[in-house]
Amino acid sequence: VPLLKISQVCRAENFKVVLVGEGADELFFGYPTYAKQKSIANFFNNPLINNLPSCIFKLGFEFSKKFGLKNSLTSILHNKSLNQELFWGNAIAFAEYEKQNIKAFFSASNFCEDQIIRQIFPQFNQKIGSQNLINFFSKQIQETLPLNDFSQKIALLELKHRIPDLLLARVDAMTMAAGLEGREPFLDHKLIEFVLALPPALRLGNGKELKFLLKQV
Repeated sequence: VPLLKISQVCRAENFKVVLVGEGADELFFGYPTYAKQKSIANFFNNPLINNLPSCIFKLGFEFSKKFGLKNSLTSILHNKSLNQELFWGNAIAFAEYEKQNIKAFFSASNFCEDQIIRQIFPQFNQKIGSQNLINFFSKQIQETLPLNDFSQKIALLELKHRIPDLLLARVDAMTMAAGLEGREPFLDHKLIEFVLALPPALRLGNGKELKFLLKQV
């Protein structure tokens, strides 16, 4: 609603095109969630932790779920116990273990694959569950960024998933409803390629300052 109202005000002032900031936080490491997830990844990728048997993480997950600890911690322990990706993007509203009842409902119904998706992405597993989508994108990211830096993985996952499916759809719908055209300069492919090619350490100034690079411009 705020985006629609702003678009209507701009159109009333005879503006036809506006620039929006979608992509800046994703590309330049602007969300506190990213810094938190990076710290979590560093912790779990420590050989002393990473080599623990999965049953340890499974026990941690069950304990966390039973006693109502933070949902993010419970989800991370669940993913780790199944040897899954720890970060699934900011578009994930519910953890996988929270979807069991929904998944059971769809599994019992006549769930059919989308044939258009099958033609565009023949390797994508359309079964119910976010893990299939994350696996699909993670494989693409691994092929694109073999160095496997976590901050780059975050940026590419969001660029492939959250931005087109959520943020750009919202911007397009609200600006067009007001007869306005919204353009996203931070999503220029040359800028994306340039930023992703920079040393990953530059994303966080002094290891903690969000959007450090953008603030220097």
